[in-house]
Amino acid sequence: MGHHGSRLTALTLLFITGCAVNDSTSGEPIAEVSEAVTENANDKIAFDFFLAKGLTPVQSAGIIGNLDQESSMDPTVSQYGGGPGRGIAQWSAGGRWDTTSNANVVWYAGKTGQSKYALKLQLEFIWWEFTNVGYGFSDLKAATTVPSAVYAFQNKYEICGTCASSNRLAHAYQALSDFGQDAVGDVWAASYVGQSWPLASAPSIQLKQYQKQTGSIDLKNTGTVKWPAGVVKLAPIPRDKTSPFAADTWLSPTRVSTLAADVAPGGTGHFEWDLTAQKAGDFAPYFGLVAEGVTWFADSGGPKDDVLQVNVHVEPGPPPSMTTSSTSGSGTSGSGAGGDGGAGGGGAGSDGAGVGGAGGGGAPSQGETSSSGVTDDGPLHGSCSAPAAPAKAPSGPAFAALALALMAARRRRR
Repeated sequence: MGHHGSRLTALTLLFITGCAVNDSTSGEPIAEVSEAVTENANDKIAFDFFLAKGLTPVQSAGIIGNLDQESSMDPTVSQYGGGPGRGIAQWSAGGRWDTTSNANVVWYAGKTGQSKYALKLQLEFIWWEFTNVGYGFSDLKAATTVPSAVYAFQNKYEICGTCASSNRLAHAYQALSDFGQDAVGDVWAASYVGQSWPLASAPSIQLKQYQKQTGSIDLKNTGTVKWPAGVVKLAPIPRDKTSPFAADTWLSPTRVSTLAADVAPGGTGHFEWDLTAQKAGDFAPYFGLVAEGVTWFADSGGPKDDVLQVNVHVEPGPPPSMTTSSTSGSGTSGSGAGGDGGAGGGGAGSDGAGVGGAGGGGAPSQGETSSSGVTDDGPLHGSCSAPAAPAKAPSGPAFAALALALMAARRRRR
């Protein structure tokens, strides 16, 4: 990794979520889904099929969301671009579509005397795989929320390489709304729009220790609830934990920033997203969204906690002077948080860094599967956010720096 002048901290956003890949499958979804999500007649047939098998509306919707992303519920479709994916689950030719011993679509069609391209046959084969092989069936049956149902099927049945999880969730919520017997309730969800940070494909930005990198990210409200300013916030992951990348612009050690104004469903929210390089080394912190006192977005409509990520490479550098502003824009001792751990009007710094926090950036992706060519993401577990932790008083090097400053001031007065 090369250096670019004095900018020596690599901050590269990765909008990619990795998924497990089965070596017998290379299927990909045939297309990405746009913001407008609609369900079709085959979706209703499939939804009712799984309900009749004893699954709940939420669990059935989780399956429908995945199959819509894979094939738009078309049992005759082949993978776009000539890939191996076939049918509603995009089972792979050379795998679960036609060659897996005594466990493939073509074999099952011959055994039951049906067409391999029939929707009913393919739905029955999914159920056969659930009850004879598994593919995450126990996880699906334990799912009580749309996200956990989507991710159970996505990760264990559709075992994908890259997964457009937000699309799967959108289809699942729509299916539940259109066909389910239960109310969907409030959905807190976001999808990626853009950011000022470099993409994963761009050259790395580098920064020296103690420098601040200023950036922002724009996210679309894809849920059913208005995002109130001051309530919806960008936050470091792990949840409610401080991080060594807090900037003096953060709301608190555990909250990065909030919106300037409310954002209605379909609108785009802008979040400032600054990082301060406080320690040398290589890091890959994550960010998430939280509706304060309500829920984490990962526990509702997404994105998951491991989607928004920043890769950070920090080169060692000298600590900022006590008499000049640090590169992170923080004040000197007694003028707020930041600098060499300066404490005062704005709060307390910690280990020469000011308030703490975490980073992130990443985007949903589209999918591949085990022998099926279907896609994946992980279950959402979590609870409402806890209150932000109070800032700590300066300690270690920060405390020593304050002490030296006080001694120097006393000598001048003499």
